[in-house]
Amino acid sequence: MNQSNIIMKRISPESLNSLSRVITEKISDSGAELIFQDLQKGPDTEVLLLVFEKYYLRTGSYTALTVQCTSSGNIQRAAVVGTGGGSGLFNLSFGSNESFAQTAKKILEACGFEEDQ
Repeated sequence: MNQSNIIMKRISPESLNSLSRVITEKISDSGAELIFQDLQKGPDTEVLLLVFEKYYLRTGSYTALTVQCTSSGNIQRAAVVGTGGGSGLFNLSFGSNESFAQTAKKILEACGFEEDQ
């Protein structure tokens, strides 16, 4: 299976609710469709899950993007996974899953996230 994984973090007291709106708006502007959205809140923790789907003409198939963000105190982490998009006998994605994941990475960077090694 083809996939691209990116882990990021930032320090922010901001709620994940506003981050969800920014990510959803920007990803949707790229031609993707929001498939699933969930924000769970606990006493000191928030968990945001977003799933998108986008058709890539170059592969003739759909690629999925999952963005999971967690917030605990002022520490926020984001896990971005671009997957699918492969076609043919060898399931070649021609980089569509990585391209989709990079779109989310750029949005998160604009929101103050940095890649976490």
